[in-house]
Amino acid sequence: MSATPASSAPHAPHASHASHASQPAFTKTENGAVALDTSGNDIVDYFMLYTRTLTKEQNYQFLEKCWAINPKKTVAVIFNGRDRLKGKKEKTVSNQAMLWLRDNKPYTYMANILTYVNNYGRWKDLLYICYENKSDGLIDGNYELTMFADKLRDDLAELKISEFVEAAEAANAANAADAADVATEDTIKNKRKVKSVSLCAKWAPSENDRNDSRKHFAKKIATILYGRDDAKKMEKYRKEYLAPLRKKINIVERLMCNNEWDKINYESVPGVASRRLHIAFNKHDSDRYCEYLATVRKGDAKINITGILPHELANYYVNLRSTQDEYEENETIELQWRAIVNDVKSCGILGNSLAIIDLSGSMFSASNGSVPAQVAISLGIITSLCCKGLFKNKFITFSDTPELVSLIPDNLYKEYTEKDIEPSLYTCFKSLVDVEFGYNTNFVKSCEMIIKYGKEHNIADADMPKKLFVFTDMQFDEATVDVVGKEQNGIEVLYKTIVKMFKAADYTAPKFVFWNLNSCHKESFPVNCNTEGTAMISGFSEQLLKIFMTYDEFKPELIVEEILAPYLPEIYIDKTEY
Repeated sequence: MSATPASSAPHAPHASHASHASQPAFTKTENGAVALDTSGNDIVDYFMLYTRTLTKEQNYQFLEKCWAINPKKTVAVIFNGRDRLKGKKEKTVSNQAMLWLRDNKPYTYMANILTYVNNYGRWKDLLYICYENKSDGLIDGNYELTMFADKLRDDLAELKISEFVEAAEAANAANAADAADVATEDTIKNKRKVKSVSLCAKWAPSENDRNDSRKHFAKKIATILYGRDDAKKMEKYRKEYLAPLRKKINIVERLMCNNEWDKINYESVPGVASRRLHIAFNKHDSDRYCEYLATVRKGDAKINITGILPHELANYYVNLRSTQDEYEENETIELQWRAIVNDVKSCGILGNSLAIIDLSGSMFSASNGSVPAQVAISLGIITSLCCKGLFKNKFITFSDTPELVSLIPDNLYKEYTEKDIEPSLYTCFKSLVDVEFGYNTNFVKSCEMIIKYGKEHNIADADMPKKLFVFTDMQFDEATVDVVGKEQNGIEVLYKTIVKMFKAADYTAPKFVFWNLNSCHKESFPVNCNTEGTAMISGFSEQLLKIFMTYDEFKPELIVEEILAPYLPEIYIDKTEY
């Protein structure tokens, strides 16, 4: 099949096929708490469990169910899942989902794959799909490689046009009395053209790299570009496409290998590369790199954070702490952390909110090797920094004896509070050294402690937390349920019990945001999709905090619909596939 969708033109689908899902039934978490086996809405369930710990089998099962209900929202979950700017930033689970589309809904896949790569993922995602696809379906096995070839052609054409214009302007400038006067409208247009060269060449496979050792992707792309019979196609592919395009986009690893440190534009280095390579920058180009960091600190330059998850920065200190007693603050890590926090704050503040962090045993392992507890701490810190009032810079840990933890050490608390100094990530981690890890998640005791704290400090109702962000793996302990079977399920009974507790203390009950960080356990849901005063989301990304700064309709179904809404207009579903 060619690299363009079939003549059956895709179009926007109907609203929905079915209502939502089967009715919820009682189940239990792995720790014995009464829960639901579904929220009552398959789209909400899929979104709630859409993390990197979701297995491929689970992923495909949800895709089958959700497609039968609403194909467009199903694709929106995938787009949000991969979105490196405003979504969950999940790579593997999203690429698996696109592979399912390729195998099962090929016309819809072809209509959306370019949007997926250009707007939310990166060209490297296509290599995963190339490796994993069976090449026995409706779509040709080289479809994605043809996409690479087409984009390389487009980029090379853009590059040649911009180089031609630059050469002409340079000649004009040489004859001008003042070269600065030649900064014409054409120059500005040319700069825009240069910027339009994508990163496709960065991820395009080279002849001897690992992506070419088994599947020979580079040879296949060269064949698409030059034909099967051209004996020099590999040399041409390298010299005519990869070399000039990679030179233009200034791949930082290429400059490092060539020992051209002075040519690195640190403000243009991708966020993940900055985090990964900052030690090398400091070692080989210390003066320039330190000068760059100083300009970022003053606000005169930017440091990129696209694709970075908060816990990946926090892990820098976690790893140091595991190997040495004393360690210093790292400026690159701190500036990227501050950029993430400021990005969240740019949408507003969370108001009077409080994070509750699950540090029970099940939070310290996952099927894919991740540590949900580290994610919970990182997201909990950001939540705390984005709050206001007496609970700012604080969070609660789950245990039989919950603890209100301050992000600011006691010896710095007065100074930081009086001067409104925001603690660094380093400061936050130093303050968490003595935090005790619990073994269960007791909602009642956590809320009792909040009420007690409010009374002891004479906090007015208006200044009490109005939202509680519960960062957990959803495996609530049986001890959290004191009444079973009298309502829809124990947790919802508990939520109503908590409402009564706050009312009895003359406080308004907060709303609960259940934030799932681990999908490798038994599927269970604390509330149904229409439970007032609650939300259910998931993922390792801070971006989802923003929805709670701008949207206050608290029902799981409504929250998920609001998150998915921006993706829907650009999604096309082929009418023959639903």
